[in-house]
This record gives sequence, structure tokens and C-alpha cells, in this order.
Amino acid sequence: MRAGRTVITLMTRLEPYVPSLNRNHGNDRYTVGVLLHDAADGSRRYVELARGRSGNELTRARLLAVTGTRVWVETPATMLVDVESGRVTSAEEVERDPSLQPPERRFSMADLATGERGDAAVAGRRRSDGGQSVVRCPLAPRPRCQLQGRVPRPGRRGLRAIERRAGDVRRTARAGWHDETTGALAPVGGDEFYNGALVRTARDSALLELTGGGALLTYETKPRRAGVVFAARVAADGSLAWRTDLGIGKLLDVLPDPERPAFVGERPRIPDKVPEPILVVIDARTGRATTYSLWMKD
Repeated sequence: MRAGRTVITLMTRLEPYVPSLNRNHGNDRYTVGVLLHDAADGSRRYVELARGRSGNELTRARLLAVTGTRVWVETPATMLVDVESGRVTSAEEVERDPSLQPPERRFSMADLATGERGDAAVAGRRRSDGGQSVVRCPLAPRPRCQLQGRVPRPGRRGLRAIERRAGDVRRTARAGWHDETTGALAPVGGDEFYNGALVRTARDSALLELTGGGALLTYETKPRRAGVVFAARVAADGSLAWRTDLGIGKLLDVLPDPERPAFVGERPRIPDKVPEPILVVIDARTGRATTYSLWMKD
């Protein structure tokens, strides 16, 4: 999740234990906290929220919602953190004070794709309009399966995003206000993208417009998620101002921002090694990427 320039990441850590030949993993205990990362200057700080959580409780730990500088976290008890001061409000205080309750999330048509309904929440997608998961809308034509990206006003033309299978190659297309069918879309630019998608400002919202103009495009270098993820700034005519290798093999989240969009994911897999989780922040004007490891060391 993101609160202004602060990127918020849920962190869980296995607490120290005494090694034994017959170790019972059911006795493992974990610490839950949040890592607050400043996308502008790269500084970060860790805020511990709870200790002694069991593995079963850990499955319900999640970022729940964000409004302004406040982020709600389930540990699994709901706690509140102010990302500016680092102040933590306990689960007991949150439960007692109605003004500290997290905002309820509206139903979104995107829930039908993710399997979420009503107040159901899964890791990465919360009951909040302020927090966002991967807010992307796919590219390229496919009849009867159409997602609108930037909404063109009458007399204007803009980019439209079309849903398609994840492994198919995609292209950008231009749509007018009265173009109701996929066949009316005119392809723009000569590039094709695997799993290409334009980033929205939030779910069910307009496309993100980057500082200096243009939309933010993500795509993969190989089909079926066998390559790495790139980000690019695309103009309305389909041309790319820049494209940047994010160094991500598996994209987990996109955190929109006009100046410094951020991406959370894992590095490409190496056999017999755990993929490193990373945060990548892009300068929207130049495409320059800055990468931060999400592994924490004592």
C-alpha cells in the first residue's frame, strides 16, 4: 500500500527458537510489523506491531486500509499506524473508538476477477478505497471482453485498455467517445507486449497520468511469465518515451504515483534459492529505477 510518498510493506519474521531433532513447526512464533519506505529519499524504518503470533494467525495478517497518513493492519487484531509519526494505536483502542475504525471498501467489478465479494479480503486487496493492489488494465483487442482505461471526453481521443488472456501479445489502441466495439479501435504504435497493462490511479478509476504526460505501461519480455517485467511511459500515439527493466520476475503489486510509481515483486528465480523480494521506484520523467531489498537484516 501507499500513503503519499510512503510505501507500506507488511513484514513477518520468525522469532528465535531452540533447534531440535524433532522440531514442531506448530510451536513457531512470529513478529508482525510494517516497513515504511520513503519513495523520494530511500529512507526506511520498521515499526513493530505484535509478537508471538502463531503460523495460523500469520495467515490472517494483512494490510487492511489506508487513509491519509493512517494505515490499518490486521495482526490479525486490527491495529492503526500513523506513517509520519510511527505512532501505533492498539487493537483495543481501535475497537473502542468508532472514529478509528477502518473505512469500508466499496464493491468493485474487479472483485469478480479476483474472487472478492462484499467484505471478503485476501492478501494484497483490502476493504479500502485508499489502498490499492495491482491496479492495471490489460491491452489489445478481444471481442466482448472490454475494460475502459482513460475515459475520453466528447471530441477527444485516448487510450483504451482491452482485457485478454495473460500470455497473449498485446498492442495499444486508440478509441473515440462513440467507439462501442472492439473493431472500431485503431491500433497505435508498432510495439507489442506480453501481458501488457496500463496502470490506473486506483481500481475502477482513470488511467494514471505521469508527470510530464503519458500513461504507465507494464509488460513482460516473454510469454507465460517466463521473462522479466518492464515499465514504460507511453504517449497517446503509442510511442514510448522510455522503458525500464524493473529486475522483477514476479510482479506482486503496483503503487501508482504521478512522480514516483513503485513496484513490489520478486527477482527472477534462481534454482534452489529463495527469490529476493524487492521494491522498485521509478522516476516518471526519466525512467530511472531505484531498487531496494525488502529483506531485513538484524
